[in-house]
Amino acid sequence: MSANKGISFGGALRWYDEDRFATEMGLSRRAFRALCSALRVPMIEIGESRLVCLPMFKVAMWTVSRIGEPDFLVPGCESLRRSRSERRECATSLDVEGLRSQWEIVVEEMMAARKLDGMKEDREVRDLTKMAAQRLLQATAHLHPHLHEELHNAVPQAS
Repeated sequence: MSANKGISFGGALRWYDEDRFATEMGLSRRAFRALCSALRVPMIEIGESRLVCLPMFKVAMWTVSRIGEPDFLVPGCESLRRSRSERRECATSLDVEGLRSQWEIVVEEMMAARKLDGMKEDREVRDLTKMAAQRLLQATAHLHPHLHEELHNAVPQAS
């Protein structure tokens, strides 16, 4: 599969080869996989390709880079290798519980950022962003089994 091509499963839900992300970010495949793991973004392996869902990746990246959040250290980064004190002050994985409790705020912030960038906000984009947040929470439910039962009630469905 070409690193630039994506696979669509309907709407804006597009899955891209990990090489596209890794190349754009200047990371090796191994480093990009570690980032996805730390962000709790699942990958799908088909044949020799690993795919990442762009909306989910965006929601996760937005969540760890919100104003007021601690610096996010990706596994294998220089800061983790050299300083234990810096490690205590920084996050090294996405806070799924935090995302779960603030997902509506995260989506609103993402939509506000789109407006600031001059992009039109429409209901479909908002719903797709909400859907990505829901799927990210559902994908990580196995990490916190007690969340699985609460997800249906806690995260409203996209309209």
